[in-house]
Amino acid sequence: MKRNLAIIKITLNLLQKCSRFGCRIFAPFFLLFTLCSFPAFSGTEVELRDELGWAGNGNFVGTAGSFRTSATQCGLTTSATGQLHGIPAGATVAKAHLYWASSGVTPDYTITFSGSSITSEVNAAADRQYTEVIKDYDYPYFSGAADVTALVQSMIGVANGGSYSFTLTDLNIQQPPSLCGYLLMAGWSLIVIYEEPNEPLRLINVFEGFDEFWNESLTLTPKNFRVPANADLPGAGVNRGKHAHITWEGDENRTDVDENLVFEGQALSFSPINPNNNQFNSTIADETLSSTTWQTNVYGVDLDIYDITSLVSADAMQVTTVYKSGEDMVLLSAEVLSILNVNVADLEVIQGVSANPISSRDTSAEIRVVIDNHGPFATAGNLTATVLLPTDLTLNGATTFSSNGWSCTLTIAPSTIECTQSVNYANGSQDYFDVPVSVSASATTNFSVDVSIPGTVDDPYPIVGGEFDNVTSNNSQTFSYTLLSGDLSTSTKFYTDTNAGVAEAGDQIKYTITLTETAGYDVIGVSIVDNIVADLENLNITLLPAGAMDNSTASQVNISNITVPAGAEVIIEYTVDILDATSAGTVITNTATLSSAYMASDVVVTSNFTVIQLTPLTTIKQLYLWGDNTTATNAASSTTRPHLSRNPPTSDNGTISIARNAGSANCLANLAANYCHVWTLDPNLVTDFTVDLVNLELYLDRTGNWRTGNVNMGFALLDDNNNIVAQWNLDGSQGNTWISSSPGLEQFSLVVDTNFNTLDPALDKTLKLLVQNNDVDYAFNLTPYVNGNQISQVQIDTPTVIAVDQINFFSTAYVDGQTSTSGSSASSIEPGNTMYGRAIISDPFGTFDISSVDFILTDSASAVKTPLLSQAQKDNVTVIDLTAAQVMVEFSYDVLLADPQGNWQIQVTANEGSEGTIWDIEFATIPVIIPPELTVTKEVFLFSNPGTPIVQAKIGDLLQYQILIENNSEGDAETVSVSDNISPYSAFIFNSNNSLDDSLICLDCAAAGLTYVEPSYSANDGISYTHPVVITQDGTNNNIDENITNFKLDLTGSFVAGDSIIFTYQVVVK
Repeated sequence: MKRNLAIIKITLNLLQKCSRFGCRIFAPFFLLFTLCSFPAFSGTEVELRDELGWAGNGNFVGTAGSFRTSATQCGLTTSATGQLHGIPAGATVAKAHLYWASSGVTPDYTITFSGSSITSEVNAAADRQYTEVIKDYDYPYFSGAADVTALVQSMIGVANGGSYSFTLTDLNIQQPPSLCGYLLMAGWSLIVIYEEPNEPLRLINVFEGFDEFWNESLTLTPKNFRVPANADLPGAGVNRGKHAHITWEGDENRTDVDENLVFEGQALSFSPINPNNNQFNSTIADETLSSTTWQTNVYGVDLDIYDITSLVSADAMQVTTVYKSGEDMVLLSAEVLSILNVNVADLEVIQGVSANPISSRDTSAEIRVVIDNHGPFATAGNLTATVLLPTDLTLNGATTFSSNGWSCTLTIAPSTIECTQSVNYANGSQDYFDVPVSVSASATTNFSVDVSIPGTVDDPYPIVGGEFDNVTSNNSQTFSYTLLSGDLSTSTKFYTDTNAGVAEAGDQIKYTITLTETAGYDVIGVSIVDNIVADLENLNITLLPAGAMDNSTASQVNISNITVPAGAEVIIEYTVDILDATSAGTVITNTATLSSAYMASDVVVTSNFTVIQLTPLTTIKQLYLWGDNTTATNAASSTTRPHLSRNPPTSDNGTISIARNAGSANCLANLAANYCHVWTLDPNLVTDFTVDLVNLELYLDRTGNWRTGNVNMGFALLDDNNNIVAQWNLDGSQGNTWISSSPGLEQFSLVVDTNFNTLDPALDKTLKLLVQNNDVDYAFNLTPYVNGNQISQVQIDTPTVIAVDQINFFSTAYVDGQTSTSGSSASSIEPGNTMYGRAIISDPFGTFDISSVDFILTDSASAVKTPLLSQAQKDNVTVIDLTAAQVMVEFSYDVLLADPQGNWQIQVTANEGSEGTIWDIEFATIPVIIPPELTVTKEVFLFSNPGTPIVQAKIGDLLQYQILIENNSEGDAETVSVSDNISPYSAFIFNSNNSLDDSLICLDCAAAGLTYVEPSYSANDGISYTHPVVITQDGTNNNIDENITNFKLDLTGSFVAGDSIIFTYQVVVK
């Protein structure tokens, strides 16, 4: 990374930080920096990953590619290609590791890799995903690595001695927001380890991480090898070792960076491509290969492979490498070391399966330990394995025992066992031994056993089984066991409203948790934790199983020490109250977690419900006064002026002049008189309408130079025939009723006449409001006043407002132009199908007054579903059997196969008017069930030999028929009827001559939940079953009725899914 900044010169003291596999040394040198703080945030130190390495006859090569097109500019390509050289003919790929890195805030650990016409997506495993942030710029970089052995093997096959092309694409490269020429980086590198039998034995170690070094030294101490003694080293001309590094962001042609890679005290370089002091210079080069394969200007990517033959010492077990950079910021991803090695035997511990594996509590079992030798050489000495038992297990038997040639001893009671074997294992061979154990009756469901083959791990030279073991990470394993345990996964949680209705604010809710064990094992120590949500209060535990402990608080159900016997149910109940302030429409979800050390995993049960308000905010229908303004509108867009409307005006709409009533006349004699004023309902009523109470609220503003005192007025609500539905002060006896000096509210309660308070649209199509001036001396002007929500209105308390008339279910969608019940009606829905629900809504004022219809669908487990409004409001023009007051609305829902069976509920809410205060709510349920599928098998036997079916019989033989009925479906059968015909060549036998109900015998009916009474019989081939039985005796004294042709037996109860029943009856061959 280039920098052109003002500098300050500081000398640093020596600081060393050591890790498991090496040390980082910050040596004394001159540090160049701005006044910003730096160096970088710590990334991931480069450390040995022994499982990535390999031992055998072979070596490694590598290649790389860059997405950058310039050293200083921001140009990028969408793909980057590299050429791989140096795999000898006849070699095969043993391992391959792909690395990629880029600048960017969002790491990308999935790329596409191609070669030899093969393309594949590659993902970095979680433990091979890296990031690093450069603190001076606070800008991040990321790197991913992946084992691509199988992919590269498919691309190369058996090597032909040539070169191979590889391309990486789909890397999410993000341009830095500034200083792009300094910060942009994107590239990849590939290390291929090959096997070739003519090569000497080499051990190839991979050291991996993602660590930045800048104006500092990064020191590593590679270990995990042992070079043979002098006498065993090959002669001249054989490569004793190769060293490679994968670095990023190094700059080429720098003279001021003071950067080097030092191996065992000697700076590595080879001319002209890798000069001293500019080691990390965007090149790809392998010193052991021809210079024609070297490549420069691989911007930001550096893969250099050195021949370290001269630096490999006999008997060496570790080396030191130092990565040093000055003003050039560099990121190190990997160091690869190939070196001659002594014989290697990679042993691995594997969990096996014995003939008597661990499965259940309070039993005897065996732990099988498998030792696998991955070679490439045989072991050459004693091997010891250590087994550490958990408290759930104890050694079963003597403290010293033998197994498959292994000698085992309980060295530290009661848990540590050591087993030794002196047999040498060839490359690729396996061996095992079994440890007999007793599983505790109180063992937890999940536990583990630690097994290791420590050998003599004398760092840095690990000896296991008498040979060098290059992969010690697989020398120990944790064996995991899960006991057969009780299963509470079918447990449920349901709610009921103790007010015997739906859930409304203020109601008490009872939760019932049913713990159901289905695996046939006791579950002890069960605990239930259920946090009570904020909309609930007053928790009260009402039912606890015996022995359970209640640790609950006001906000949490906490019950412990519950025992659920095998195959049984245990019930817990508690109540809570819904807060009075809870809003309608609130979905309340409560989740309980069931836990036990004697279950494989926790079980979560959930119940939810929606708080509703069944009672509307009011049953008052508001009709608004519109004046004489000719521009005023109404709902029907008619020309009636003035009028009563369901829609409120938004402003004053006309002044009304009312003359004096000189003769004290009653307006009913002449509504057109100038001392009378009438507002007529528009549009007309369409269904019956009942008036229980009438309030009149007039917000009136007196205008003009008329009377300044009080005014005596009378009011009446009239039907279409001018009958008085309700009135107040039409006779003027109440005196002055309006103080008209300023605008304001006047309220009047009209007296209802029950003789005329029910209006039939066939006779009374409308309502009229009459205002009558009772003053003989004075006239006045008035304006219906609108001020926010102060609007002149008639308030009618009525039971006949909006209504949900019907809710019906169908299996098909509605088709326009038909009746509301057309299509396939549904009494139940099978999972995997679509349910359609149709609601018919009516409103006495007309369909236009139905503002909206809402649906809430709840399944049998109280989960709220989201139905689709598949048909908008349809009136009697489309649905031919509707009235003018009705609409139909249809919803649909796709019932999934995984949805629960049982009764589902639909809640339909119909809303009226513009105020949002009047509605009707109705409910309907429909069963979601899987129809039962019964299978019937019928066999016949000689009565004397009931176990062997027959195909032939002779006259006089007594035969026994057996009918097996099985319910192998997932649904219970609610109604079962069994019928059969009797051959005309046989006669039905009764067991006695005075009892008819013992002739048919049902096995397991009671266990299957079924009962039955006396069968019915037919003598006309099943046309009717009214034949009265007449018993006679044949020649061998059998009680028979020769006229019976058929019988039928009706069973009551539920035929439970998975159960079976058997019927038997006898006949005699005639």
